[in-house]
Amino acid sequence: MDKSDKINFEEEFEKALRSYGYGFPETEDEVAKFEEEADKIEIPNLPPMENPSEILKKGKIKKFGLTHSLRVDHSAVQNMARAAREGKSISEATKRKMIEDRKRAEENQED
Repeated sequence: MDKSDKINFEEEFEKALRSYGYGFPETEDEVAKFEEEADKIEIPNLPPMENPSEILKKGKIKKFGLTHSLRVDHSAVQNMARAAREGKSISEATKRKMIEDRKRAEENQED
């Protein structure tokens, strides 16, 4: 992307944001209008959030399983993996490590 494309993209992106009412006010008039409108917006009172330390004191968090099965195109996964390796093969040491990691992950999933 050259500089002119980047500038055009930024201009179009800003126009799109502004068309939906997003973006930062830039002029004094825009700031005044924003402040006027912001005073009309009612912000709901949200319930207080639980202290993270208290959550951690409760102990282990139960994992939730998937409610539906995922269908995976394994040939696509293999092609992506090969591309990530830049077409190189996997060493035996790496294969052993992958098998160990998978076993460990499956054991942890059963907990």
